[in-house]
Amino acid sequence: MIEMLRELSKWRKVAKMVAEAAEEVLGSVEVYVVGGVAEGRFTAASGLDVLILARNVPPTSKKLWIAAEIRERAIHKGAPLYYPLNLHIYNKQDFDSLKKYYKKMIRIK
Repeated sequence: MIEMLRELSKWRKVAKMVAEAAEEVLGSVEVYVVGGVAEGRFTAASGLDVLILARNVPPTSKKLWIAAEIRERAIHKGAPLYYPLNLHIYNKQDFDSLKKYYKKMIRIK
């Protein structure tokens, strides 16, 4: 459990790898860390929630493939294979209606 907390404490480094990978896959993006990590209340059971905003995100059915591609590229950049990572991918123009659900957002890119 302590090892997982140690790994999760490296969230900024992993988030930067995810941001680079997201830009490779989706082009111009904004990337934020949200959820428990952003709010400073993460535990060994937490995951890293990364919000990715892009201009042209395909329909929901293809988001899983995009998320898998971003995760794979982040792993190739050095993110641990087992890292608890949750990707939230939205169109920039649709995000205004969802913003209220995120209490705190830490911009990565």
